[in-house]
Amino acid sequence: MGGQVGNHRSCTYRPMNMNRLLAVAFLALSVGACSSESTSPASDVEPLEIDGVRVFQHANSGGDDALFGGIAEIRNDCLYVDDAVVIWHEDQIDQASQLIASIEGGDEIQVSLPGGGISLDEGDTPIPATITDLCPTRAIWYTSPGP
Repeated sequence: MGGQVGNHRSCTYRPMNMNRLLAVAFLALSVGACSSESTSPASDVEPLEIDGVRVFQHANSGGDDALFGGIAEIRNDCLYVDDAVVIWHEDQIDQASQLIASIEGGDEIQVSLPGGGISLDEGDTPIPATITDLCPTRAIWYTSPGP
């Protein structure tokens, strides 16, 4: 994987468009403060559909501040970043929507997302079937709330 999933800590956010500098609003999202609250429990995850693409959201007020990144892509009607399913904070659903529109427009997008995650490859707890039944994955990443 291009990024790491797990309980690693950092505090930056820099999504980048590798083909063009599109989605300026998406690129403008930044995180101003770090939090030490642990990764959101998967039971608080709500599936959504944006333009026919499945995404997930959470509403927890805190979050980890590790950094995860990779190429965003749509596979099997699900949004993935470097093979991980992203659980977007509810305040960032507009950014997920912009990301989907850019990918559907033919752009290859590299993103960096602050938060925390679970990876079966790193020996973490199982990923709930409420996520994997819709979007098969071995890793999930919870984004931290925006500023």
